[in-house]
Amino acid sequence: MHYLIWSVLTLAVFAVGPGGISTSAASSSTAQKDADIESAIPREFRLEDDAREAVVDLALAQLDIQYRYGGVSWKTGYDCSGFVRWVLKRNGVSLPRTSLSQAGAGVHVDRSDLRKGDLVFFRLDSGTISHVGIYLGNEMFIHANRTGGEVRVSMLNNPFWSRKYAGARSVL
Repeated sequence: MHYLIWSVLTLAVFAVGPGGISTSAASSSTAQKDADIESAIPREFRLEDDAREAVVDLALAQLDIQYRYGGVSWKTGYDCSGFVRWVLKRNGVSLPRTSLSQAGAGVHVDRSDLRKGDLVFFRLDSGTISHVGIYLGNEMFIHANRTGGEVRVSMLNNPFWSRKYAGARSVL
């Protein structure tokens, strides 16, 4: 009797397969297509995109935190480089403290090739780099802005920021 039950169960599992019973052939084939597409994307690209999204998500979570010169924490406020350093550190990237020093990290990125998570630099008060933000995509970047007094999103194509733009680096 046990042999008969075991045979029926084995046959049922073999016939249905490890995925269980499908209520729709279309849903099974769609899931398989999605899995095939996902596996066709090289793993290093998926991880890099995930890292970039994580940086952007954490940066956006800091919106409206107050600006504070020399600030390095959400508890007390950020300055621009303290904000960028804090976000990247929590995503496994160590950066120097100042925007001018951060401008030497990573690799150069042309403005036309900016990707989410890239660092964008500006010359505000002098000929040297004195401001940094994190590129969000679609010509937007997030930064701790002393003029606005908080972490905010601004547009790269805004005449002020476009005129002050000094370059970009990728550290991811």
